[in-house]
Amino acid sequence: MRTLYPFLFSVFLINSSLFGMTYETPESFFINNAKTDFETIFIKNNEELQKCVRQLFDNDLLNHDLTKAYDLEAKFEKYWTKYEISWHLLDLNNDGVFELLFNNSSNEPEHLSFELFKKENQKYQAIYFQIGKLVGYKIHPNTKEVILYRHQYPCCTNLSHNIDMVRLLNGKIILRKKFFVARPDEMKTKLFPQKVSYPKAYLFLSKDEKVRWSAEVITKNATRMSQENVISKYTKGTPYRVLAVEKGWKYVLICGEPSKDLNKIINPANFIYTHVFGWVKK
Repeated sequence: MRTLYPFLFSVFLINSSLFGMTYETPESFFINNAKTDFETIFIKNNEELQKCVRQLFDNDLLNHDLTKAYDLEAKFEKYWTKYEISWHLLDLNNDGVFELLFNNSSNEPEHLSFELFKKENQKYQAIYFQIGKLVGYKIHPNTKEVILYRHQYPCCTNLSHNIDMVRLLNGKIILRKKFFVARPDEMKTKLFPQKVSYPKAYLFLSKDEKVRWSAEVITKNATRMSQENVISKYTKGTPYRVLAVEKGWKYVLICGEPSKDLNKIINPANFIYTHVFGWVKK
């Protein structure tokens, strides 16, 4: 049997059994007033939806349970009974041609898959495949495109949460990445402010700063992975936005390249274009 997305799918299987809990985080903080009434963007055409998904199924382009990836004799009707609720039609780039979204309805992180398919030459092909949950959307004010937000929870003993803004532009997926650290079952500390707002203005660090995941300085046994509660260091001049101020601390979205110092929380080389949420001293 054929395996689609061999690396990503194998990672999904390995990590899924180790996820642990569903993390209670204020997702609205990280998607900046994105909307969550998804039925508004989903196109109501069950006949067309079923026809499009059947094409993927018949062409052996799905890797879900009850597909030909697991059983060459698999039947679409049985698959559709289980997964119909997870499939949606939408028009991401407002061109009149439907895209397909697969996102499980399960609330358990280990069962969540976020997949997008685009129609090319009358056939649907995968254009984006990640673990995660659809948590919001925005409509571009000029082009009327639908821009999606995906939240990927941490696995294993990891602390990382990834928020991707997903946009289909000129036939390709464009991502804007954000990141924060949280594990409420392990971090018995204040991780988030009471509320946030997104100012238009950017400020610049006046000196080198350590960006922390909580509004305090911890220097010993912060987590199993790190002595300090430091996400990363950032150098003077790095741009950032202040989202909240509480008790001598600023909750910020920092938008520059992190220091290349040894780091147990992130790999700085992978964060050149990733914006990070965290706390700095006021």
